[in-house]
Amino acid sequence: MIHKRTDKVWHDHRGTNVPREYVPNLDRKRETAVGKIYDKATKLSRRLAAFKSEAFDEADGIYEDMLKEADIDPTERKGNYTLTSFDKSVKVEINVADRIEFDENIEFAQVKFREFIALKTKGADQEISELVNQAFSTRKGKLDTKRVLSLFSYKITHPVWLQGLEFVKKSMSTNSSVRYMEISTKDANGEYKAVKLNFSSL
Repeated sequence: MIHKRTDKVWHDHRGTNVPREYVPNLDRKRETAVGKIYDKATKLSRRLAAFKSEAFDEADGIYEDMLKEADIDPTERKGNYTLTSFDKSVKVEINVADRIEFDENIEFAQVKFREFIALKTKGADQEISELVNQAFSTRKGKLDTKRVLSLFSYKITHPVWLQGLEFVKKSMSTNSSVRYMEISTKDANGEYKAVKLNFSSL
């Protein structure tokens, strides 16, 4: 909660009531500055979220018209697409990415991979050990999907390793899809440069 200078009682992070006259002047100024930044940020976030919704509606609408003109049923065509201006100087790309999540079978996969590493005794296999550790390292409590799936790219045919891959497959589920939009324009060299919006998380 951001306090107003007119509030007679302020509350600190411990919930303690502090009479306004005992709040240092610098703290009051800081409260005002933080409040202004927060208000502007939340307003900008709402405007960005509204723009994102409008932009997708606009792009989907014209893309649907294009499909109809091509005599393609819009319900049969879902996924990625790109729209460009007449002179190709502006590009709007729509991409769909599945959100893959892992269940408890991923723990069994990790056990199998560690078992495989324990069975190997050559020093060169230290590299595989590091790759497995990286694949199962978490960030904010979540596994990196790309790193886990990278384990399928290695040409390892040992049965224990293959068992681990099977557990990875069993653990995977796609619960939702996320749509991304990237807007870019050509620079003086004719290369597309993205307009920085960073609203993928909205």
